[in-house]
Amino acid sequence: MAARMEDISGKLAAEHQAIELLVIAPSLSMVNELASMLRNAGIAVHPRQIQDLEQLTDTLSANCCDLILAVGDPDHSDIHATIGALRQSDSDAILIYLSELDDRANPVVEIIGQGVADIVNPDNKLHLQHVVRREYHNLMIRRQLEEARNELAATELRCTTLMECSHDAIAYVHDGMHIRANPVYLQLFGYIDEEELADVPLLDLIEPDELPKVKKFMRRLPSLADETPLDTQCRNTNGKSFQARMEFSPAHMDGEPCTQITIRDQGNT
Repeated sequence: MAARMEDISGKLAAEHQAIELLVIAPSLSMVNELASMLRNAGIAVHPRQIQDLEQLTDTLSANCCDLILAVGDPDHSDIHATIGALRQSDSDAILIYLSELDDRANPVVEIIGQGVADIVNPDNKLHLQHVVRREYHNLMIRRQLEEARNELAATELRCTTLMECSHDAIAYVHDGMHIRANPVYLQLFGYIDEEELADVPLLDLIEPDELPKVKKFMRRLPSLADETPLDTQCRNTNGKSFQARMEFSPAHMDGEPCTQITIRDQGNT
């Protein structure tokens, strides 16, 4: 664990990323002391003191912070207000509570259950440094994952738009079953809409005599290059057969892996 945390710290230093740090504390000297302690451990921070709930709410609305260090008060009333403000905001900042609470005390379980990432005794500098590194690392992973999800959603939207406007017959298949198809594909095989095609196996659109060849080809798909073509005989809902060229390529639909199939009626080329 120690080696992993040192590796994380090294990555943060190498990337020259400074943690945008909010410190809820009664005095600026306390803020500077905490910032100095973290910097001495090789953790770059941009600290900012927060003195009241209104200032915290405004700062969270600007969405310009990574971690929040909240210095505990005797009756722990301020931490509940801080938790409430964080919950009501769109911020993904991580809240760490600095308090001398006994780990066995009921307030610890209650506060962590409400959304505090961890409770640290402010006198335990090594523990606080460890928690700051860990929570910032976890925050970066979550943000990168969210960014990847957004990029994937945007890519899928572009693919869907292109598919709908394409002059080629295009469908998406998962485990051999249709999950999406564009209007040209539906028309080619004689289906009214996607609902009618849903759960129809791809092999149902292949002439029976061609099935062994198509099955063998599909078993080899993972080892083949993208858009590998297959010439075969397909048939529509009326039983009419036509010569087709099928091209297969890996794709994603709704975040799940699937296969994109493009079919061209060779009789119309």
